[in-house]
Amino acid sequence: MPTSTSVRAEQIAAFYAYHAVRLQRIVAGQVNAPEQTIEDACQNAWTILLRRSDITLDDRGAAWLTTVAIREGWRLASTAREVPMGSIRAELPERGELPEPASAEPPLSEQALARAEHAGRVGDLRTLKARERRDLYLHALGYRYHEIAKATGSSYTAVDRRLKEGRAQLRRLARERAESDDQG
Repeated sequence: MPTSTSVRAEQIAAFYAYHAVRLQRIVAGQVNAPEQTIEDACQNAWTILLRRSDITLDDRGAAWLTTVAIREGWRLASTAREVPMGSIRAELPERGELPEPASAEPPLSEQALARAEHAGRVGDLRTLKARERRDLYLHALGYRYHEIAKATGSSYTAVDRRLKEGRAQLRRLARERAESDDQG
C-alpha cells in the first residue's frame, strides 16, 4: 500500500511534468535575467514546493509556484553581477606595483556602504512589533495573507493591518534615514 509521502511525490512529479516548461516561460517573461538565472529561480521554487505539503497541486498551487519563482528570479537577478567584456584585462601597473586582480565583486567602498545600509535596515526591522516582523517575514517567504492568518491563528484583517503598518513604518524609517543623510 503506497504511503502518503509516495503519493505526494507522484503527484508532484505529474505536476512538474505538466507545469515545468510553462513556469520557465512565464518567469522568463517577467524577469530580465540570463537563462541560467531563470532556470535557477524555477528550480528554487520547485524545491520550496517540495518542502511545503500545504500547497495544493492545482491552479492555485501553480499560481503560488509562479509567484515564488518570479520572486526568486528577481532576487537572483538582483544579486547577479556580470563582469563586462574587457574588464578582465588588468591595467598595466606602475613599476614595482602589483596589478589589481580582476574581480566580479563590487569595490570595497560599495561593499562597506551596503553593509552599513543592511545594518540600518536590520535595525529598522527591530523597531517593528514582533507580530509585524513575523508576518512580513512569512509574506517575504511567499506565504499569502490567508496562509499567514491560518498559521498564526490570526484573522485575515489582522494580518493585512500588520503588513500595512509594518511596511509603512519601514518606509518612514528609510525616509528619515535618507533625510538625515542628505543633511549630514
